[in-house]
Order: sequence, then structure tokens, then C-alpha cells
Amino acid sequence: MNDLAGWFTVACWVFYTGALALSQKAGDEDRRSGRLLWACTIGALVTGGILAAAGIGAVDGGTWRMAGVATVWLGLALGEWSRRTLGEHYHPTVATVSAQAVVTSGPYRWIRHPIYLARILSMAGIGMLMGSWAAALLCIAVPAFGFVVRIRIEEAAMAAATGGQYERYRRSTKKLLPYLW
Repeated sequence: MNDLAGWFTVACWVFYTGALALSQKAGDEDRRSGRLLWACTIGALVTGGILAAAGIGAVDGGTWRMAGVATVWLGLALGEWSRRTLGEHYHPTVATVSAQAVVTSGPYRWIRHPIYLARILSMAGIGMLMGSWAAALLCIAVPAFGFVVRIRIEEAAMAAATGGQYERYRRSTKKLLPYLW
């Protein structure tokens, strides 16, 4: 990753994601899933970097890397749209309140966890910026595992906080991929 656009993109992603993560402390409902997500993220980035440095899955060409830049920015844009849609209901950790609302507008009309999809997209893009399809695949798969665990925890908390309202929403939308899963 030796181009300015790539480095700038990764720096923006690190700053933005880090600032969001540090904006609130995790409570009991989170069940340390935030730590798991960060471990998966850092592990994928480090291991992906090692794969890329070893030339495993190397992809030549600026087109692959520019697609990586676009994918990171797509993830950032989807994440920000999702956070703005949640408004005051956004928490970087699993947390509910007594009057918890179920947001069904914006990207939430299609999937229940667009912020997690956004993060996976950004991670895929960073893997692409490493110049390795193996790194990109790893940067998708490892964080996706963490998000599957987090989704179970978050959905249980939402169901407990909202009762039937979240269950009805859950039945009418997909978790992470529109129309698929």
C-alpha cells in the first residue's frame, strides 16, 4: 500500500473508528463483545499484513487498490448514514435503555445491522489496499466471526428491551446482507 490515497483512506478509517469506539464505555449488556471485535479487527489487519508482505494472494495493479479505497469509503459512508439514522439511539457498545426504540428507517429498513456491514466493507477495502486477495478475504472473515457473536448478544438485548416490537422487526428484515442473511 504505497499510494497516498490508500494511506489517507486507512488513516481516516483508523481515526474515525477509533474515535467512535472510545466514545462510550461498555456495560454489562455488551458481554465483552467490543473487545472481541477489536481483537478480530487487529488480528485480521496484522495477519493480513503478514500475508500481503509474504506475497500470498498478491494482486498487481492500481485498479485493485483503488477499488479498495472505494470500498473503505463506501463502508465509512454506510456506517455514518446508519449512525445518523439511529441518532440518539446509537451506542458503539451493546446498550439499551428503558424506552428503547426500534429504528426501521434508512438502511435499517433492509438489514438490522448496517453498521456491522459497513465495518466489514471497510475491512475488505483495507485488505484490498494491502494488495492481496488473501488479506482481503481474511479481513472479511475474521471480523465477520466477531460480528456474528455480537449480533447474537445485541439481538437478545434488543428483544429483552423492546419485547414483541423487535421480534416483528427481526422477522421482516435480514441480519447483515439485504435479501440474503
